[in-house]
Amino acid sequence: MRIFLVLKVFQVKMEMKRVYARASAFIPTDSVKGNAFLKSFGKTAGLLIAFMAAFILLFGGFTIGGSTASAAEQTKVREVKITVITPTPAPTATPKPTKTPKPTKTPNPTKTPKVTATPKPTKTPKVTATPKPTKTPKVTATPKNNVDTKVSVVGTDAEGIIQLVDGDPVLDALEASAEDEIRLSFVGDISIGDSLSTRKHKTSLTSVVADKDDDWLFSTVRDFFEADDYSLGNLEVVLSDNDQPLYPLKTFNLIGPTSHVRFLQESGIDALNTVNNHCIDFKYAGYESTLRALESIGMEHFGTLNPRRQTNRYVDLLEVELKGIKFGFTGFSYPSKDMDLILADIQTLRADGCDVVVVSLHWGTEEQFRPKAGQYTFAKQIIDGGADVVWGHHPHVAQPVYFYKGKPILFSTGNFIFGTIKDLDPATGIFQLTWKKKADGSAALSSLRIVPINMTRNGEYRPTVLTDPDAIAKCLKHFMGEPRKEFTELPAGFEKTGTVEIR
Repeated sequence: MRIFLVLKVFQVKMEMKRVYARASAFIPTDSVKGNAFLKSFGKTAGLLIAFMAAFILLFGGFTIGGSTASAAEQTKVREVKITVITPTPAPTATPKPTKTPKPTKTPNPTKTPKVTATPKPTKTPKVTATPKPTKTPKVTATPKNNVDTKVSVVGTDAEGIIQLVDGDPVLDALEASAEDEIRLSFVGDISIGDSLSTRKHKTSLTSVVADKDDDWLFSTVRDFFEADDYSLGNLEVVLSDNDQPLYPLKTFNLIGPTSHVRFLQESGIDALNTVNNHCIDFKYAGYESTLRALESIGMEHFGTLNPRRQTNRYVDLLEVELKGIKFGFTGFSYPSKDMDLILADIQTLRADGCDVVVVSLHWGTEEQFRPKAGQYTFAKQIIDGGADVVWGHHPHVAQPVYFYKGKPILFSTGNFIFGTIKDLDPATGIFQLTWKKKADGSAALSSLRIVPINMTRNGEYRPTVLTDPDAIAKCLKHFMGEPRKEFTELPAGFEKTGTVEIR
């Protein structure tokens, strides 16, 4: 660059000499003005050349040095951009260790287990359930209605006739099942905790039960569970001592301390569905904590948490043998896209020798008293696929019961015990299904009974068994739907007796 400028100065000097020579040819040097002009031109050219040379000597190095620094600066900026655009590749993740299969559960020594669930995929020998002892009823009920309805045919379908049966829905439910009958009881949502934001309130369930005995929370209904052969509910709370939620901004993150499992141990309930929209409110660690708490008291559980994933699936099927009849259970939450997996579970349970298959579904629309149209179609597909019972929960209110091909569909069994809930319609019940053993060793559904119950809240929380005829009728009407093609609804008069036979 410096040499280039020096050459330019030399070129300018030579050009000025040529101009000076041409000017001398036309301007007479003997004239005063002409001679003065040439002298002035020569001085000016000399000054200009001197100035350019001085500029090169004084500032040439700075200019070139500055240009070099600028290039280095630009090179540095480009390197930074490359670093941002092409980040260093992340190190290869270490594969997760293979999860050790859960060992066969050892019954809690303080509670005699009624059955032993068959872990998947290993099958264990059949175990006959220990019959539940008959207890003296603690509930005072009104006398039987003495309604002559035994011969009233109220609905037919491909598998039988639905008949209204005279009786008392409370007292009859406290009688032990016959030797050739197996009675299962289903209840709705059980949340023995509170929302994280309200559990410290003085009227929260957590606060109310803090000084209560272990048998207090289920004391009003335990006798019904003790009188049947097997009892089930939907556990809708995380049992964990870690209160870090998965989604802190979620309105209701439901949690109870692991010590609350003591109430389940004294509840009379035998098994719980554990998959629903609150089961991972406190992450997968919270779900694991819940399962460990249940297993610590010998409580059976079932449900498929993530049916479409390869990890954290928690596919739990339950198989139980009662009086020589084998029952199988599977559970799904928000199941609209899982029909193929539900049908596969049904076939798995059938292949394992289950005589009766129950599908638990956490589904529907919250606070709605009627199922959505698509739920009828979904339930039909499940029963056509081999299930014997569809047991629903999630809406927090009761919905109608229907039969399809003689198989019951309990669209929503409502709330049963719930620590944090809005002021919703309290109607709920204990849904008792009875199967009668046949000569060939199989079993057929013989009756459905609903024990009328109101859920309570704000300081009590124990379910209230209804005995007043008007209160019973008001409650049971929630389960009576309108006629629907291909389905059989509960008959008129059910609000008085609470029982139908299937023949």
